[in-house]
Amino acid sequence: MQDEKGRPHEPTSSVTMLRRGAVPFLCGLTALGLLAFIVQNGQRADVHWLAWTFSAPLWVDLMLPAVGAVLIAGLVALLVMRRRRRRAPGAHATR
Repeated sequence: MQDEKGRPHEPTSSVTMLRRGAVPFLCGLTALGLLAFIVQNGQRADVHWLAWTFSAPLWVDLMLPAVGAVLIAGLVALLVMRRRRRRAPGAHATR
């Protein structure tokens, strides 16, 4: 049998089928957990950071540093991968 592009159709493995079901399930579970976290941490909290003082819901005060840390870690990982790719044998160094 062939697919729409003319390539031979390979049967879907059980691992692929598990991933197709597991990823949406885990995303939904994470979203529900995050929603519960937001609902339970709705009270306001004062934050004093360097010269600034502000008040925000507790969930915002907790999520902003977490999201910032994830973004910074992703940026660092991206920079490390780019540096490794440049130094890989056979790669052309550009200056």
